[in-house]
Amino acid sequence: MICALTFNGHALIITTSQQTLNRRNLADNFLQAHTERL
Repeated sequence: MICALTFNGHALIITTSQQTLNRRNLADNFLQAHTERL
């Protein structure tokens, strides 16, 4: 199963096969990059 999150024209794809820690890192990096623009 693949969850795709689109935000501001960018796509963040997270697969359930990945580890929870990896998913957190991807989410943190995505949010951090977005907050830096604000």
